[in-house]
Amino acid sequence: MLLAFIKQCLPSRNDLKLVIMSATIEPELFVKYFEKCEKENDVVSTIRVSGRTFPVEVEYDPLHSRVVLSADSDYVMRAVEVVRTIHNKQPPGDILVFLTCAPEIERACKEVEYYLQHEAVVLPLHGKLPPEEQQKVFDESIGRRKVIFSTNVAETSVTIPGVKYVVDTGLSKEMHFDSRKNMDSLEVCMISKSSAEQRKGRAGRVSSGKCYRLYTVDDYASKMPDRSKPEILRIQLSHVVLKMLEFGVPNVLTFDFVEHPDRNALEAAVDTLKSVGAIEDSNLTELGRKMAVLPLQPQLSKVLLDGVSKEVGTEALVSVALSSLSGQVFFRGGTDEMKEESDKKKLHFCHPLGDQMTNLSVYQCWQGVDKSKQRKWCFEQFVNAKSMRVVEDMVKELRHILLKKLKITLSLIVESLDAAECYLGKLYFDAFVNNLAVYLGHQRAGYMTTALRDSSSSFLIFPGSSLNHLGCTPKYVLYEKTLKTSRQFLTQVMSVKQEWIDEAVATGRLTEDPAVTYANHMVLPLHVVCTGPQTLKEMRLKRIEVLETVAVHTGPCTIAPFFDLSPEPKQWGVIRVIAQRKDHDALQLVVASTVGDIQQQYKEQTKEFSLTNEQDWTRAVIGAGGTVQQMIMPYQFRSVIVVSNSESESPEKITSCLQKYGKVKTTKMMRNDANGLRLCVTYSTASEAKRAIKEFDSPTVRLYPQKGQQFTLRLEWERRERATHASLSFDSPQHCNTALMELGFSIAYMGFKIKILLDKYSHNKLFMSSQILCLCEEQSLIEEIRRRVSPNFSLKMGYKKYDNEYPYLQPHGRKNRRPHAQNAYVLHSEDGSEADDSESSSEEDETVNRITEGELKRFKESMEAYIKAIIRVYVEQGTFRVNFVIPREWDIRFRAYVTFDDPDEGYKLLYSDLDQECINEKKLCVSPNLKCLLSFKQEVYTLIFDDLDKARKDLLRRYLKLVYIKVIPPDKKVQNLTRISLTAYDVKVFSVAQRELYEAGQLYTLHCNTTELQEYMLCHDSHKHLQDTKETTSTYICRDPSTMVIKIYGDGKNKEAAKAAIEEKAKQLFSDGALVTDLGLRGEGKAPGLMKHLVTRYGCDLNGMLEFEGVRRITLNPHLHLLSVLATERGLDAIRKCVEEVSVSSQVVQRKMEGEYDFECVACFTTIDEPKEIVRLECCGHAFHTDCIKIQLKPDTLTLPVRCAKEDCSEEFVLKDFENLQKKLKTFRMPVLVSAAIQ
Repeated sequence: MLLAFIKQCLPSRNDLKLVIMSATIEPELFVKYFEKCEKENDVVSTIRVSGRTFPVEVEYDPLHSRVVLSADSDYVMRAVEVVRTIHNKQPPGDILVFLTCAPEIERACKEVEYYLQHEAVVLPLHGKLPPEEQQKVFDESIGRRKVIFSTNVAETSVTIPGVKYVVDTGLSKEMHFDSRKNMDSLEVCMISKSSAEQRKGRAGRVSSGKCYRLYTVDDYASKMPDRSKPEILRIQLSHVVLKMLEFGVPNVLTFDFVEHPDRNALEAAVDTLKSVGAIEDSNLTELGRKMAVLPLQPQLSKVLLDGVSKEVGTEALVSVALSSLSGQVFFRGGTDEMKEESDKKKLHFCHPLGDQMTNLSVYQCWQGVDKSKQRKWCFEQFVNAKSMRVVEDMVKELRHILLKKLKITLSLIVESLDAAECYLGKLYFDAFVNNLAVYLGHQRAGYMTTALRDSSSSFLIFPGSSLNHLGCTPKYVLYEKTLKTSRQFLTQVMSVKQEWIDEAVATGRLTEDPAVTYANHMVLPLHVVCTGPQTLKEMRLKRIEVLETVAVHTGPCTIAPFFDLSPEPKQWGVIRVIAQRKDHDALQLVVASTVGDIQQQYKEQTKEFSLTNEQDWTRAVIGAGGTVQQMIMPYQFRSVIVVSNSESESPEKITSCLQKYGKVKTTKMMRNDANGLRLCVTYSTASEAKRAIKEFDSPTVRLYPQKGQQFTLRLEWERRERATHASLSFDSPQHCNTALMELGFSIAYMGFKIKILLDKYSHNKLFMSSQILCLCEEQSLIEEIRRRVSPNFSLKMGYKKYDNEYPYLQPHGRKNRRPHAQNAYVLHSEDGSEADDSESSSEEDETVNRITEGELKRFKESMEAYIKAIIRVYVEQGTFRVNFVIPREWDIRFRAYVTFDDPDEGYKLLYSDLDQECINEKKLCVSPNLKCLLSFKQEVYTLIFDDLDKARKDLLRRYLKLVYIKVIPPDKKVQNLTRISLTAYDVKVFSVAQRELYEAGQLYTLHCNTTELQEYMLCHDSHKHLQDTKETTSTYICRDPSTMVIKIYGDGKNKEAAKAAIEEKAKQLFSDGALVTDLGLRGEGKAPGLMKHLVTRYGCDLNGMLEFEGVRRITLNPHLHLLSVLATERGLDAIRKCVEEVSVSSQVVQRKMEGEYDFECVACFTTIDEPKEIVRLECCGHAFHTDCIKIQLKPDTLTLPVRCAKEDCSEEFVLKDFENLQKKLKTFRMPVLVSAAIQ
C-alpha cells in the first residue's frame, strides 16, 4: 500500500528517488509496476548484487522413488532414510532437514535417534520450542554430527553454523485466508522455486555443500510456482482498508496495488468495517477514525475503545493485546509426560467464559510475579515466556498510542478480574456479533456458524481452547477466527449468554433467532440395537461403510451421521448413532441389517481346541452352544495356505475357485503386497481341505496345509568325489600348535593311519591325508578328533576337481567365469562332453550353452519327480512335498527338502532304509531339518547377551555341522526385536540346543493364578510399578494380560528380587478388597468444568482425595477427562459422592436421557446398575448380571448346548460369547467347556 502512495507522488516530486532492496522479491514485477509511472526522464533499472556463497551440489530424488510431490506422501520417513544415507556415506558435516510442523519433527527425531543411537546429536527447531531449546542448534557439537529437523523458520530467519547437507522435502505449512468463507486455512503445500533456492543456500553458508531434494526435476520445473504469494493476498484486509480510508482513498476496489487482492476479500473487509460501525456511506465515522490509529484488527479496536467507555479499559487493553498475539500463551511440547503435566497446569487458569478470560488470568498472575522470577514461573506453569514479554511490549505501545493520539490514560496493571468477568464478554459479543456459532447437539458435530451455513460449515472448538479443557459445550459461542487444518476449528472462543442473543435479535443486529434457524440442523442420539462387545467392535470397524450406505438413501445433509465412540455406549453394549432426525429411519434399517450379517458369521464360527497341551494331538472343533462339531486327527487339517506371485490373482478369485471343493468358513489375508499374495482358507471339514490340496491345480497358485507341527527331512548327496585330504581350522596359531601336539602328528581311525601336518599356506590350519578320508562319515571323524583335541576347530573335507564324468548339471569353472555370472551352469551330455554345436572354445560360444531359466526350471522339476519316486516306496503319495534346491557354484553337495503333512510319516521315513538309496551313484544322507526362532526385545537381548553368546558358541563347538545358530538383529520391518534362528539336523541335538538357549535367556515366568496377582495384572498402576521394579532390580519385565503371565529376565538373584517385589505390591494394593475403577468427568450427568473444580479443590494431581479412607491411588487423565481410582468399596463410594457434590454445586448438570442406560437382567429381572456388572450376548443382545452368568456356566451345572436364559429366546452362545466371558470372568476357562463338550 505504501508503494502505491509513493508511485502517486513520483510524477510531482522531482527530488524523490525510490530504491527498493530485497533478497527475495521478483524484480520484473516491480519494474513493470513503476514503468507505468508518468515521470519524465526517469528509467526503472535493476541492479543485482550477488552474495558470498559457496557452491552447493543438488541431487534430485536421491532414493529414486519417483514419488509424486504431495502432502499425502510419506515424506517424513523418506527424509529420515536420506539422513541415514548421508550419515553412513558422506564426510563430516551437520544436516538440516526441512519439514512442515512440530509433530512431524518430533516423529522424525525419534526415528533418527533410534537408527543412529548416540552417533549423532538430533535436534528439533520450530516456533513452539522454548528459547533455550532453540538455542541448542547453534551450539557446537564436538565429535558428533548434528542432525536438525526444522520448519521453514530456518529458511531465511537464521543461519546455523556447520550445516553442510540440506534435505528439502519441498513442502511447508502456510496460512491462507479464504475471503469467501472468511476463514484462515493452514495447509501443507508445495514451496516455491525461490524458497527451494533459499533452502539450498543453507548448505553453502560456510563451505561447499550438498542439497538433497526429495522431488524430481520435473516437479521443480513444472509444479513449483516461481515465488510465494505476497502477504496482502493471504491475509484478512479489514485493517488495510481502514487505513486506506483514513488516507482518503476514494474507492478501495480500484486502488492501484502492486498485486491486486481478490475483489471478494476487499468487499468482505468493507462489510466487517460496517458491522463494527467504523464506516458509514463509504466514509469513516468518528469511531472509525479512532480505530484507524490503533494497530489492531477493527473488531479488537472496538473492544478496546468500548472497554474504555465501560471503565474496563486496562482489562480490554491487555485482552486485545493477547488476542493479537501470533503465538501461543501456553507451551505444550516435549515428552508425553510433559504434555500431560502441561494440561494439568493449564486447568488452574481455564475460565468457563472462554479463552479471552483464560489468557487474561494468565497475564494477571504473570504480572504479579517478581520480574526476576517471571521466567522461572513461566517454566513451572508451562507458559510461553516469550509470548508474555511480547504482550507486555504491545500493551505499552497501545497505551502510548491511546495517550498520545486519543488523550486516553490507562493503567498497565490488571488489579482484578471481577470487572472483566462482568463486561468483557459483552464487549467481544458486540464487536464479533457476526462470528456467532450454535452448538449442534454433540461434541463431534460441533458448531455451525451464522456467517456460513453450507454443508461444510460444521466447526469444532480448537483443541487448545480452555472450553475444551473444561469439558464445556455452551449452546452459543463467539469466535475471533476460524482455522482449517485437518478439520475446521473455531479459535479464541468465548461462551455467549442467552440474554445477549435476545438483545441482538430485538435490536436487529442479528436478523434471525439462531435457536429457531438451526433447529433442523441439530443432531440427536439414536440407540439402534443392543449387542455384545465383539459385534460392537465389528460395527465400529464397518462404520464408514455403513454411513456411506446410509448416505446413498438419504442424500447429502448438513451434518453427516456418525457413531458415538464414547465410553458409555461401549460399556453398556449399545450401538449409538448421532444423526439428524430425518436420517434416523434409514440408519435403523442399515445398521440392523449389518449387525444381522455379523451375527450370522458368529453363529457359523468354529474353532479347534487341543485335547491336551500338546499341539500335535487330536483336536476338537467347537461351535455354537459349546458343542463338538467334529474331531480332527493329528495328521488332518481344515486350513490351507494359498500362495501366489501372479498379479492376475486376487483373494476373491482364489476363494471362488476353492469353494468348489467344499464350504469355505473363513478367509484370512496374511499378506498382499509386492512380494505376492498369501491367504489362509479354512474349510468346514478336514476332508474338504484334503480334497482341495489333492485336486487343486494351477500354474500360478500353490496350496499346502496349515499345520502347527509339520516335519521336514533334509536329503543330501555328493556333487563330486571325496578326496584323500582334509583340513582342520583353528582360531589362532597357538591353538593350532596345541592341537598338533595333542594329536601327535597322526591318529588311527577305522584301522587306517591319518597323517597330520601343519598347513603350508596357513598358520591356523592342520593338513590331514589318508585313503580313509574319501570313505569315512564326516560327523564320525569330527567326534573322534574332538575326543583328542581341546581347542575349538572346524573340519573341511577335500573334494576332487570336476572330471566331466557326471551326466548332470555342473558349475562352470572359476577360471573362465564371467563377471556377475556366479550362478551360471553348463549342460553336460551323457558322455561327459559339453553340449556344443561349434568347435569354438571362446567365451562367447561357452555362454551359449549355459542353462536358461526354463531349462533350469525343468531340471528342478525332473529332480523333484525322481526323488518323489524314491520316497513313494516308503510313504503314501500326497502326504509329502519335495523341494530341490538349485546348487550354487561353490556347493559341494546337492540338497533337497521333504516336508510331511503327517509327522509320523516323516519319522517313519527317517528311520527307514532311505539312506541306502543312491542318486547318480552317490549315497543319500538323511537328517531331520528342525527349526525354531527365539525372539527377544532389544532391552532383553542386551541384558542377557553374554549368557546367550556363551551358550551359542558352546553349542556350535559341541555339535559342529549338526546345528546352526544365527543372530538376526533388528531391522526396519522388525524393530526393537533381536531374533535367534536355530536349525538342527538331529532330534537330540535340537532338543538340547533349544533347552540350553532358553535357559541362557534366563526367563522366569510368574503365573498370576492368585486373586491378588490377577487383580495386580489388570491394575492400571501395575505398569508403572513394573517399570520401577525393572530399574531397581536390573531386570526386564513384561506382562501379558491375555494369558495372565509376567515374564522376568535377568540373573537369578535379581529375578527373585523382582518376583518378591511384585508379590508384595500385589498384597499391599489389593488387601481389603481394593479394586480399580474408571470414572468419567464429562458427558451425561456431569457438570461442565467438573475436572477444573476438582483440581482446584484437591490439587493438580487430585492427591487431596487420597485422604479419603480406602483410597490407595488416584490418577487423572486430563485429555480424556478420566479418573482412575484404586480403592476399596468404601473409598470408591467416597470418591463418587465427592464428584457428585462438586458437579451439583458447580453448575447445572447435563441430565442423562431418561431410561437411556436402564437395562434389566433377563435371568434375575433386576436392574443392572453398573456397566462392569453387565454381560451382553453377541447374537441376541440380551443382558445378564455377571453373577447370573457365572451360575449358568458352573462346571457342575453346565448344560450343552449353552443357550440364552431368557424365556422366549433360544439363541445359543457363540464362540465370541465364550471368549468374552473368559476375559471378563476369572472363574470361566475354555478348557472347562471343551472338557464338558467331549464327555
